[in-house]
Amino acid sequence: MEKDQYMHLIMDDVNHFARKYKADPLSIAAALVAVARVIYIDILGPNQTEEMFQLFADTIKKYEKRKTIH
Repeated sequence: MEKDQYMHLIMDDVNHFARKYKADPLSIAAALVAVARVIYIDILGPNQTEEMFQLFADTIKKYEKRKTIH
């Protein structure tokens, strides 16, 4: 199977999942994070993945501090 065909199959699965759980966007987001975590661990290893997720969490904390009420 060619890469383009494989990517289309993956996107079909992702779109089906998104439509199936349309009413629950947090479940969709959690599933995507779980998949990304496995991919990052497989490619980067557990230590770099942990560091990357920590940096992501720290960025969120900084974003929350910058919010202001208007």
